[in-house]
Amino acid sequence: MEFTITPVSNYKFNLSSIEIKLLRSATGPRGIALRSSKDNYATNLDSEKAIADNTTTQTFTFTFSQANSDIAATYRIYMWAEDIAGSGGPGDASGNDVSVYGVVSAITDPTN
Repeated sequence: MEFTITPVSNYKFNLSSIEIKLLRSATGPRGIALRSSKDNYATNLDSEKAIADNTTTQTFTFTFSQANSDIAATYRIYMWAEDIAGSGGPGDASGNDVSVYGVVSAITDPTN
């Protein structure tokens, strides 16, 4: 799964963390990571997280610093090690399954 954050003209965003709530089947994924288009998805934004072997809603917080982004950035959620019939992903029907934390600010000098 992926999502994109696009700042409006003359604004930038500084991210500090992304929180993901997910559900999995009994044979669903066992690990999760978050990557960004800023480095062409080459590295994790925080450490890989282990997904517990249960079917309740689980919350994962990826903490990182991504400052002064004035162009769109896409974020990908990677999950792996599921059984052939397993499933899982963001969403527990309660809303706010992906929450982005940070600050949006005006670019005071558009030439910088």
